[in-house]
Amino acid sequence: MQQEDPVQQWPVEPLPVGRHVFVEDVEDAVVEFGDLFRRFAAERIELALGRSRTLILSLLTGAAFAGIPAVTANPYAIGAVFLLGGAGVTVWNVVVVSLRQRIIPDHLLGRATSGHRLVAWGTKPLGAAASGLLAEVFGLRPVFAGAAAVILLLVLLTPREW
Repeated sequence: MQQEDPVQQWPVEPLPVGRHVFVEDVEDAVVEFGDLFRRFAAERIELALGRSRTLILSLLTGAAFAGIPAVTANPYAIGAVFLLGGAGVTVWNVVVVSLRQRIIPDHLLGRATSGHRLVAWGTKPLGAAASGLLAEVFGLRPVFAGAAAVILLLVLLTPREW
């Protein structure tokens, strides 16, 4: 009996990177390394650049992280940007969570955090479904480019002073 190729079960075509389990494991490790490195450096980065500039830089690395598959299939370029993007996402998380803990009164912090998690985690399946439908219609590259464009739009909405 011949086994089915799990790639052929995907609802959309895989990226032309030549995805293999090993490649995906290496990509995950690169992102996690960037995450670990920036976790220790986030406070220093915020002190050096200021909160607004740090958040803008984090958004820019996030846009690169989301958009790199739209412009290249080179696994080395994707890996390098994933390292940078993993670091940027982690810095964003550290700065935003620290800010939320500073500005929200203690007696409301649990409610604010649960509300944030409801919106952030609760909308992920909606985003995944929308991305899948858009990828079926337009292909994967435009979806990645669109995600990067939305993140870049957030740069315009980020307050310049806090």
